This record gives sequence, C-alpha cells and structure tokens, in this order.
Amino acid sequence: MKKLFSLRRKYSARPTDDLPRSEKMRGHPFIIPVVTFLALFFVSGIAMVLLGGETMGASDARVVRLTVDGVEQTVPTRARTVKDLLQRLDVEVSEADIVKPALDTLIVEENTEVTVQKARPVTIIDQGRRTTVLSAHQQPRTVVEQAGIELYREDGIALDGNIDISDRIIGEQIVVDRAQEANINLYGNGFAVRTRAKTVGELLEQKDIKTLEGDTVEPARNTKLASGTQVFIVRKGKKVITVEEVIPAPVQTVPDGNMAAGITAVREAGTDGKKLVTYEVEMRNDQEVSRKVLQEVIAVTPVRRVVAQGTKSSVTGTKADWMAAAGISEADYFAVDLIISKESGWNPGAMNGSRCIGLGQRCPSASGQNALLAACPNWQVDPVCQLQHFSAYANGRYPGGWQGAYNFWLANRWW
Repeated sequence: MKKLFSLRRKYSARPTDDLPRSEKMRGHPFIIPVVTFLALFFVSGIAMVLLGGETMGASDARVVRLTVDGVEQTVPTRARTVKDLLQRLDVEVSEADIVKPALDTLIVEENTEVTVQKARPVTIIDQGRRTTVLSAHQQPRTVVEQAGIELYREDGIALDGNIDISDRIIGEQIVVDRAQEANINLYGNGFAVRTRAKTVGELLEQKDIKTLEGDTVEPARNTKLASGTQVFIVRKGKKVITVEEVIPAPVQTVPDGNMAAGITAVREAGTDGKKLVTYEVEMRNDQEVSRKVLQEVIAVTPVRRVVAQGTKSSVTGTKADWMAAAGISEADYFAVDLIISKESGWNPGAMNGSRCIGLGQRCPSASGQNALLAACPNWQVDPVCQLQHFSAYANGRYPGGWQGAYNFWLANRWW
C-alpha cells in the first residue's frame, strides 16, 4: 500500500495553482483561435500598406481596347489611369510618342480606347539640308511641320524608299519638293503664287486661267519658269475688271468617341481662301449697265476647318427603361434588342464611316440629309426619342413592325 501510494503521488496531476503562468496560457482553450486572428490581422495590415491602402474587387476592373502601333488588343484592367495601364502592361512610352487620351486620364468607362503611336527616326531632306527627328506622326507633312520646318500648301512632300546606305540616312526618308514664287497679272490685277509648274503654260493650267480670244500672254507659254517670274494676261479693246472675293473655308465634322455627346472642339482652324473674278463690263455714258463673268481664278486655296463632335453617351437608365419610355411593347423587346445590339451596341451616339448614326444606324439620304437629326435634335443623348423614331421606321417599312424587321435582319444582316 505504501508503494502504491508513492506511485500515485508521483503521477498525479499538479494543482493548477502551482503551474507557471506560461503553462496556464498554453493550456487555455481559446489560445489557438486568438493567435490565428492576430497573425491574419498583421498580415492584412502589411498587405494594405504595400497596396497603397486600396482593396480590389470585381467591380474595379474595366475592359480597355489598347492599340499600339496599329496592333489592337482588348484587356481587362484595374489600372486607374492610362499611365498606370501602360506601366502594368510594360508598354514604355517616351515624350516623342503619341498617347491618346493623355497619360493622366482616368479609366472609368468600359471599352475605353487607348492608342499609342511609337516614335521612329525620320530624316527630312529639304533643298539639300538634312534634318533627323523622332516622330510618331504618320502623315509626312505633319512630320515635317512638327520638326519646325515651314511648309507652304503648294510644296510637295514624298516618302522616298530608295535609300542608299552610303548616304547614312537614318530611318524613313521624307523629301520636300519646294514650290517657287511667281507673279500673275490678270487684266491689271496682280497676285503672287507658289507653283511647281515648269513653264508659263503649265502655271496657267494649274491655276485654271483660261485666256480668251484677243488676250495676250507674256512671256510666251513655253517659257520656263524661274523664281520671281512675272506673267501678264492682257486684253485690249474692252473694259475688264477683276474683283477679289473670299472663299469660305470648308468645314469637316469628325466624330470623337472620347468626347461627350453635344460637345464640339476645333481640331484644325483652317483659313479662308480668295479668288479673282474677272468681269467684262458694258458702259453707257460712263455708267455700268451690265457685267459678264469671264473667269474665276483661285488665288489662295481655302484650308478646311476640322471640328470634332463628341459622340460619347452620358445618358442614364437601362435599355429596358428606354424601350418602355418609347412605348415599345414588351412582346417586341427581343426583336428591338437584337437589332439595336447588332447595329450600335446600344450606343445612342454611335456613328460609322458612312455617317450612319444612332441606335439603329440611320444613314443619310441621297441629298445628304439625315432624318434622325430632324426627328431628334439631341440624338446623341436622347435614346428614347431615337427608339420612337426607329419604331415608326420599323412599323412603316415591315409587316409586323419590329418583329418583321427582326426576321428581315436575320436574313439580310441589315434593316
């Protein structure tokens, strides 16, 4: 009994009061969950610091259409700006590269278009002088002008692919063919011109100057032109006057998907031209009684004015909301959805290369007028008006209205 008692004392549990504090904690039932929580908390904190304090979710991602030197790719990204996007994709850009939109532009829209045109070396040869520049522009004239070389409208620009290695030409070669100055005096009214014509006759043809019976041209038509040549067209026996008139600059409107609908911006200012109109005047008692146009000569060619028109839609609501507001029957929703999705992707401000516009891509008539513009003056931001317009079109053209249009579209891929 004494031996058994000593064994029982040896292996019996010690009272908890006698245990050290560290051993008490190790045996606590909540110690493992608490330690795990604290560890995860500190790891999360470190991650937040490394990520700049932001969290990422599925809603943070955007689809971007990126084009680099003409090669397009569609990428999902959580980049906040264009610069961030390019850095994430390892697309290096330099100051000479063209990036649209700008690097600091926020990426907040789906299908944002980003274009990068990389600069390359170009050698410009202008009257024997060589200038090498880095340029991302594709138009030769723009490359030359961006290099600080003044050009006149009449100057010729050509890409020369015949490069001799011994000439030490770097990159592409652009040759400037300079026009020379000349002066034309048309029935007493003189004006300066620039031309690459070789003879007086070529110059008159180039400027569309038609001499009439009894006119004299000096020097002769076959005379070779030199810089500063004076050309006279003289008429004797009748009173002839020449009047200078303005030619308004033509205006070209181009769509811009990165600018809000309804907004316009001048991309190229353009300039007015001028023309010389020659009249034969009939006089009686020193009073003019009639005049007849003999010819019109363009002295200064007008330069077109380019205006960008925003097409990015900023409207709210869903396509179902728009169809309901336009009074379209729910039974027709499937037909409307297919046609509009295929034609414009439900973009009210859509415009294609043939200048067909809107949700249903209304095209101009033979006279150049577009019925959608008259029906919906604010068409880029008014999808309800557009759907009403296209509903009238579908009901007037197809038996069964939208569903008839649906069947026609499936068979022909247009409507």
